[in-house]
Amino acid sequence: MHKSIQNNQTNTNLEISKIHQELNEIKSQLQQVTPQVDSQLPISEIRDNQANTNLEILRINRQLNEIKFQLEQLESQVSKISRPGDCVHLQIDLLKVRLESLESKSSRD
Repeated sequence: MHKSIQNNQTNTNLEISKIHQELNEIKSQLQQVTPQVDSQLPISEIRDNQANTNLEILRINRQLNEIKFQLEQLESQVSKISRPGDCVHLQIDLLKVRLESLESKSSRD
């Protein structure tokens, strides 16, 4: 019986050694896989960043469209203002001509 206990202990030690070796192999594989997993984690972050970037681009485009619309409105208002402005300039020119003609008449008199 003593010999059988010793054989069992030897077998157990062999099993423990095999398990230890397998654990070391698994540990080695995990160490090799970990950088790959770590490199994949930023991919999800990149996707999140890309989604945030796309949302930001949409927001900026919306703001640009609003600004474009406001500029078109201002341009329309300015074009309406410039016509009376041209009229005012013409009236000023006419007044100058009249003043000059009045001055020339008064200097002749």
